[in-house]
Amino acid sequence: MSSTLHEHHALRARALLLGLVLACTSLGCRGEDAPTWIPLARGFVPPSGAALERAWGRSPAPIGVRAEDGGRTLLLELPLPAKAWRASAAPGATFHEWRTPCPLLRALRDDSEKGLGLELGGTPVPGVFERTRAEQRVRAGEDVFSIAGQGLVLLRASARPPGPGRFSCRIERGQEEQGVWRAAVQEVVADGLSLWPGESWETDVELPPGSALRFVTLARSLGRAGRVLFRVTRDGETLLEHEQELAELGPGTGHVLPLSSAGAAHFSFEVQGDPGLTAFLHPVIGPLAVGTPGRRPWQETRPSIVLFLADTFRADLLADSGGPAEVAPNLNRIAARSLRFSHARSPSTWTLPAQSSLFTGLFPTQHGAVHEGLTFSPAIVTLAEHMARAGYRTGAVTDSGFVSRQYGLDQGFEWFLEHTEALGHRLAKTLHAAREFLAHDDGRPVFLFVHTYRTHWPYRTGDQEDRSAHDALVARFSAGLAPGQRPDPASLATFAAESLALYRQGASALDRLVGPWFDELEQAGFFRPGYFVFTSDHGEAFFEHGKSEHRGPPFEEELRVPLLLFGPGLGAESARASASLIDLAPTLAELCGLAPDPLWCGRSLLAPAADRLTFAWHGGADASASSLAIVAGERKLFAPARTEALERGDVKAAFELGLDPAEHENVVKHGAVWPAELARSAAAQWQALERLHAPSSEVEISSWLEEELAKLGYGGQ
Repeated sequence: MSSTLHEHHALRARALLLGLVLACTSLGCRGEDAPTWIPLARGFVPPSGAALERAWGRSPAPIGVRAEDGGRTLLLELPLPAKAWRASAAPGATFHEWRTPCPLLRALRDDSEKGLGLELGGTPVPGVFERTRAEQRVRAGEDVFSIAGQGLVLLRASARPPGPGRFSCRIERGQEEQGVWRAAVQEVVADGLSLWPGESWETDVELPPGSALRFVTLARSLGRAGRVLFRVTRDGETLLEHEQELAELGPGTGHVLPLSSAGAAHFSFEVQGDPGLTAFLHPVIGPLAVGTPGRRPWQETRPSIVLFLADTFRADLLADSGGPAEVAPNLNRIAARSLRFSHARSPSTWTLPAQSSLFTGLFPTQHGAVHEGLTFSPAIVTLAEHMARAGYRTGAVTDSGFVSRQYGLDQGFEWFLEHTEALGHRLAKTLHAAREFLAHDDGRPVFLFVHTYRTHWPYRTGDQEDRSAHDALVARFSAGLAPGQRPDPASLATFAAESLALYRQGASALDRLVGPWFDELEQAGFFRPGYFVFTSDHGEAFFEHGKSEHRGPPFEEELRVPLLLFGPGLGAESARASASLIDLAPTLAELCGLAPDPLWCGRSLLAPAADRLTFAWHGGADASASSLAIVAGERKLFAPARTEALERGDVKAAFELGLDPAEHENVVKHGAVWPAELARSAAAQWQALERLHAPSSEVEISSWLEEELAKLGYGGQ
């Protein structure tokens, strides 16, 4: 790790200490009555688990619990009687399948294969979650188990039915990050108190006058019906007794508890009831009277930010970039009132490196999230962290996949909700969760990130996200083709046109929901002061250059994205200057009156336009096989992603975008001189961009995550 990064870590630690230990102080607020916010998740230590073991041991529900790692990890055990197993159709004569429902699986995040266990007659059975490998092992005479939906599947070489057994799984309550406890409850991770039924926690706080305690109670089922009671006391006086059903899904219940007097106070938080996964999420003591956005009891100068990212939304879905006006009338209406960057590009053509660049302010080769098995180091400061340490309430709701905590995208978010079925829910559900987060207003300005795969392959139509038309289209054009055979050019052109039409229908469905939600924000005063940002992480190809979807070479159909900035002080105009997603972090920081992080390599788009190069990266973990797109005004070239190659002027292809926007005429073949000159002039800048700032973190890809990514068209790259 470089000395520059070590120095940066020291600065970052001091900044976090200032921003968090001083309790989200009133940066950006003026006057003697400037409020203070005290986050109670700072300093929380989970109970040892002893109380949990005693309480659950008395519970009528047949679920055992043992605490490990000082209570941070809990081992849950479910007895499986012999009669629970049912034989299922054997796929072949060499082995047999037995299945049983397992309600505990509902309690797990779906990628939690690590820590699952099955015993039959006291003998452990190995878990094998990749089907081909499981069949190979069972044919060799072993018993193996895997999971299917909410049940267990036992594969064995004989037809002998299983005897009684026991299933176990380990669940982590969360973890400490920078002195703040991060509670994890299924698809939610948030600053909070990880207390399960039978447990309590106490803390002492010095209260400012006119305070209130705010938090959200979340209660999730372990596959059994039940109820829990959340209790909060101050100095022995009960402030809250709230009964809540154990649910499979849902955002939780928000609470505001007025605190009648200032001074020293002793608080106790407690949960009682049936076994379940419970927590007090983002508990914060702050001002009781907070008004509404734009109308605070104090003078607030910090604007709120909503960043909406529509995954795989190419620029020309909007009229300003040449798209049909009828595709997205609401977004076109918003665009007409916004600062529009018609030459915005992604630094990559697929989600992980692109969104990692957006949040780290670094180029893909600098942050290192360039492969499914890699993500950026937690030592790198994210935009969300930068906002949080400046006193912002940070939240995100995503469609998981690459935009998940497995890949570190939750870093810096006080509340992070990821829908763990990327294509199994509706955009309406995402927007409902965003509304819930905004409704839990505690007076702090907000940074909210909303991500959706609504326009991602497979292309779904209508408000119900129906993929039947897409599947029928693929079946019709695949009929009669041998494996690997491509249709004739005329058929391929027809298929591309019909696929594009379905893709646009998905964009229209997104537009019908996002437009009214934007109007709600405006009517609620969110933009007094506040900003709305609409963008995407990459575009989508429809055989313009011989391939479909994305993750291909950085041609314009995959590279160009919409970028709209709406809010006070921003003109309603189209900016011709080039822009990149790496510019969003410094741009949003400037909108909020914050200095950019020293390592961010982008520039604020609010600065006077200046000629500059923009880069886009294409490749994988093998750097020697990676390539670059370099854009200078209306000139663009493709070259190897190596400094020495650029210094030699090595160029694979080059295009005059002003004359050839579809990139069909490679001017290198006609002896153009400028591509080599441009490559050589870009070498020094690229040399800085290709240097990794911190070692990448490895990501363990479970069979569930692999399956979810495959549903989105990833895998086998």
